[in-house]
Amino acid sequence: MKLVSTRDFSQKADLSYALLNPSASGGGLFSPERLPLLSEDFFKQCEDLSYKQIALKIIESFDFDVSSEVFESALKRYDKFENPACPVQIKKLSENAYILELYHGPTLAFKDMALQPFGALLKSIAKSRNEKFLIMCATSGDTGPATLEAFADDENIKAVCLYPQGGTSEIQRQQMVKQSAANLKILGVRGNFDDTQRALKSLLADDDFKNELARANLNLSAANSVNFGRILFQIIYYLYASIYFSKHGVLSPEQNLKQSDQCQACGKNLNASGSKNFGAAADANSAQSVKQSAKFNTFDVIVPSGNFGNALGAYFAKKMGAKIGKIKIASNANNILTELFTRGIYDLRGRELIRTISPAMDILISSNVERLLSDMFGDARTSELMQSLVRDKFYKLSASELAKLREVFEADFCDDTQCAKFIKQESSRGVLIDPHTATCFKLLDESRLNLVISTAKWIKFTPSMISAIKGRACEDERADMIALSKEFRSDIPPQISRLFSAPQVHSSVVEQSEIKNAIMEWIKK
Repeated sequence: MKLVSTRDFSQKADLSYALLNPSASGGGLFSPERLPLLSEDFFKQCEDLSYKQIALKIIESFDFDVSSEVFESALKRYDKFENPACPVQIKKLSENAYILELYHGPTLAFKDMALQPFGALLKSIAKSRNEKFLIMCATSGDTGPATLEAFADDENIKAVCLYPQGGTSEIQRQQMVKQSAANLKILGVRGNFDDTQRALKSLLADDDFKNELARANLNLSAANSVNFGRILFQIIYYLYASIYFSKHGVLSPEQNLKQSDQCQACGKNLNASGSKNFGAAADANSAQSVKQSAKFNTFDVIVPSGNFGNALGAYFAKKMGAKIGKIKIASNANNILTELFTRGIYDLRGRELIRTISPAMDILISSNVERLLSDMFGDARTSELMQSLVRDKFYKLSASELAKLREVFEADFCDDTQCAKFIKQESSRGVLIDPHTATCFKLLDESRLNLVISTAKWIKFTPSMISAIKGRACEDERADMIALSKEFRSDIPPQISRLFSAPQVHSSVVEQSEIKNAIMEWIKK
């Protein structure tokens, strides 16, 4: 299967090319030419497979030019997770609400789900080509630590992480600036995440920068979700959730929702001799409790979203056959996505980024929306809309286009006061949710089956947790973290404990105009 540019479908590329060259010419992003439609037999046979086996079968359905052996090796990165048998956990919150915990990887955020295997994938391709790469990322909080962890000490890859100074949580910042691997460079950038992401995109398209890197024997790629390699691994856990719900009787065994404009795939027999402990990662009591008479044919997914990559994974999974009903987009006070999905307007005019207690979602320019528009409305219309956004800082969908979006999506947002309320609410039930996950609770509809996507462990946001739960300021983050962990019987992972005594390795903070020079000076050392 080929990937195509979101702005020009005639521009095609193999996955191996797009992984190393994530931006298409003309400013577009690479996205699948089509999506495989997974059969009912595929889903049924997956019920007896492990997460890694399911992931490999899903990836094989795309028929990319990268071998199954390479992907199989990349998926072994999940052995580094809290539960090597299954990197995610599904738990029951209430009668009709479940939570998908995606933060059980090495940096305690959902970005590990994609970046751990993605890092291994890029490493393998670079080694096979006998090439060296500079991998860059811009982060609003979690992409940075996950990228650095994925590429640390790689002899064929150097990695540079850009983060907005003051625009992440303190723990997220420490996870970056205390990285000691010699092949990593971390730069604080004066400005917000949109400024930082804009600087990254500019460098990815800068021929002079690429030529300078070439003279240093380095090729350029990116670890942000502009790279489809990231999105690929984010599709999988939504399909997993669908399989899990069917296996445990939460969903009725009726036919999947009608799919269209896709190819039939994966009709071949699967090896069903794999692991029988498919649900091992779920809470044991929950696994028993879901054995009930199912009253739902689909489940709604509620996704905290800033750059839209995680939500896009849900959309692609739905098109591939996951029993997803509505995809609900939860935003913070930077409610640009709420406006898009409710009014059909993307309006940056006069907007300034608001810093919130959910900093990873402090984004106004959501890159992956472009992939959604391209899939729904085609390349020409997407190019028109993206040009309008650059030129006018604004675009408006037609009434019919908005109606098509709303067939699949709903959206709402929470300000910090509302987020704090939901954190407090869940803590009274003994559950700690981080400020990003908290935005989802405004969209819960108990008349439907809900899957809340939990993207980060609470421990990365202790000051906000203390403020919400205890109603006071956090004066000593370590002490308050320990107190909460004891009260709620939530252990502090060793990779967080070590941060409080580890030395800071990276201290550079630069203007946006200084990023290129700072990178080249480091490379030439």
